Amino acid sequence: MAALDILASSKPIPLGTCRIVFDPDNVGGAAIIDRTKGGCHYKYKLSTENITMDQTGDTPADILLTGAEIVIEVPVSTADLELINRLTPASTIYTNATTSTKTVEFTIPAGTSLLQYAKKVRVEPLSGDPSQTITVFKAIPIPDWDQVYDPKSPHIKMVRLIGVVDQSKRNRTFCLGPEENLPA
Repeated sequence: MAALDILASSKPIPLGTCRIVFDPDNVGGAAIIDRTKGGCHYKYKLSTENITMDQTGDTPADILLTGAEIVIEVPVSTADLELINRLTPASTIYTNATTSTKTVEFTIPAGTSLLQYAKKVRVEPLSGDPSQTITVFKAIPIPDWDQVYDPKSPHIKMVRLIGVVDQSKRNRTFCLGPEENLPA
């Protein structure tokens, strides 16, 4: 097998911004996050357990896969209450029939499984290169807000989308590239 010479490669280095598509299969429409501040961050990290033997000392004789961490951090720059409601578990949106103003009510149901809020999420690069699209098949949105009120700071609502196993589809977690290339 020939070695890959990355310096001689004529392929462009992927750079740039993205948009987040939350719940793309929703019949009412996906939630599109296309206004962010500070860059979206995708993290995929395997967790492992070293298996050692007396004869090998601290050197692993094998390494077992014990899980994976999949996180998309999205610094959302929005005041859209509909979008905030869709990205926040255990929230309900109400609309005043007279004024059409909206209010989102947040509840904290301690001990409730958040799996019911897991939705598919796509990270789509704005460069249009489908090979760089990341699809997390099930991700639970976890708000992590720390909002600053001053005249120079946009209101940013950080949302962490935590990937969980899709048990209905071979325990898959995510794919890189067009999802339609995968087996059904």
